[in-house]
This record gives sequence, C-alpha cells and structure tokens, in this order.
Amino acid sequence: MRTYYLVIADMRALELYASILEGVFITGAKLMHKRSSEKASADEITLTPSKIETSIGTLADNIYKFFVKLTRQNPSAFSKVKDNGEYKMYYHPFVLDEVLMTSRLWEIYVRRALTVAHNDIFVDVGAHIGTYTIPIAKKAQKVIAFEPNKYTFDLLTKNISLNHLTNIVAYNLAASKKEGSLSFTYEDLPSWSRIIDGDQSTNVTVRENAKGHDNNIHLVNTIDLDSVLLKEDRVDWIKIDVEGHEMDVLEGAMQTIRIHKPKIVIEIWSRNMEKIETMTHSFGYSMEHIWQEYFLLEPLLDTK
Repeated sequence: MRTYYLVIADMRALELYASILEGVFITGAKLMHKRSSEKASADEITLTPSKIETSIGTLADNIYKFFVKLTRQNPSAFSKVKDNGEYKMYYHPFVLDEVLMTSRLWEIYVRRALTVAHNDIFVDVGAHIGTYTIPIAKKAQKVIAFEPNKYTFDLLTKNISLNHLTNIVAYNLAASKKEGSLSFTYEDLPSWSRIIDGDQSTNVTVRENAKGHDNNIHLVNTIDLDSVLLKEDRVDWIKIDVEGHEMDVLEGAMQTIRIHKPKIVIEIWSRNMEKIETMTHSFGYSMEHIWQEYFLLEPLLDTK
C-alpha cells in the first residue's frame, strides 16, 4: 500500500507525533538560521518556500527514521493497544503504517471485497500486524497467515494472543514460488518492506537493487503456498499484498488455485500485470479492478 490518508488515522497518536516534530522543527529552524547567518552569504541565507520545504522534509524524514529505529530496538516499550470494539490491536504510535492500519477505515475497498463467510478458510499473505487476520479470524473457520518481517510478525503474534484467537496459524515466512531463502529489505515504512528480486543475497540483481538500503537487508526463509495449503480440505480466500512479489506467490500456489478455486484479493504491481492477467485467464478466473493496484480474482464457474 503506497497511498496514505491521514484523515483515517488515530488522531491522538498523530497529535502526539506532530507535537514532538513541531518542537524539533522550531529548534532545527533556529539553529539552521543561526548557522547560515554566521557562515553564508546573503543569497545563501535567503529562506525561500522551496528551501524551507526541503529542509523540513529532510528533517521530518530523519526524525521518523529515528523513531522507527527506536521502536525496533525496544518494541514493547513503545507499543499501545487500540480497542476497535470487536477486537484489539497492539501497534506502535510512532510508526505511521501501524497507526493507520489499526483504523477501522484502513483500505475500505479491500475490506468490502473480502466477504469472508463464517466457515471459510482465509489465507493472508503479507499479514503485517494482523490488519485483516485478526478481524477475519473472529468470523472465519480458520486463518493461515504469512509474514516475513520479524518486527511486524512479533506484533502479529501478540495481537493473536491479545484477542485469544486459536484458529490462526501464523508463519514467519515469505510466501514465494519455492522453499528456500531470499533477500528482504526492512523499510522505514514497514508496509513497504519487501523481497528484493533474485535468488540469494549473492545474486547480481539483489546487489543492484540493494543499493541505498545500508544494513537493512537480511535473508528470510521462503515457502510455496502449495506446501501448506494442499493439506487443507478447502481454501476459500487468499489475500496477497507482497509489494511486487505477487507473481512468485501465485506460481507457488498454482495447484491450490486449480484444486480449491479460492477467491483472491491481490495487489498487482504494473510490472506483473500482463503475466498475472494471462495466468488469471488460464485458471478460468475473472479479474475485477477494486481500486488502484488492487484486484479481485474470482473463478468464473463454481467448480468446488
């Protein structure tokens, strides 16, 4: 997910976050002005709107990264509980992704498409902190969740325990086309964390894509969905949100799709669109656009 609407956020967390940033902005601006006045020429110290915007943007980015790093170092000390009535969620108030994801209005278009029934088996690929896993487990027969990010997986398991849910099986693995390992980049916006294309960290493609990520890249274990899901008597829904790795996920689930004919809600990056359209038609599925990069794939005929 790459579009954020602050109007749907937990405003209390955002107000706290904003108050901290405001204090730092003012202090930073005073220091910048003093330094410029002492060392720069008249032209260089002229504060244009673009200069102010660039400086504040850089400062805000650095502050946000600091809070994310602080949260990762001591996640328990910087967590809160959001009570949504039917379920509760741990989240980190300094991590914007999580503030937004604990809102009931997060990705309304996806929620509307996921018409999961009481006895359905739901598979959540890219489960994050349990944004869909937790509420859907309240009504589904079973939820099978995959999340490779060790930081968000920790919150996922805590949220499962917090809600006393026993019908969730969670894997700290990346769903892919085969069992093995791939390079994974931990981004400052956790929902952007993703598999970097290529097999193993020594791959040239991995090294090229890794530029600029510093030490945020680690190997994660992978598994194909067929290895897990073919053991199930049925699979009714699969949600896939894996930041560009969706083609590999589908290739690892081909037998499951052919046998169980699940409905699939999927985020599709443009580079994968043509291949997934071809694959969708080969499975005998329709493809409905939900919103932006999100699509609903459904079997044309109910052959279960």
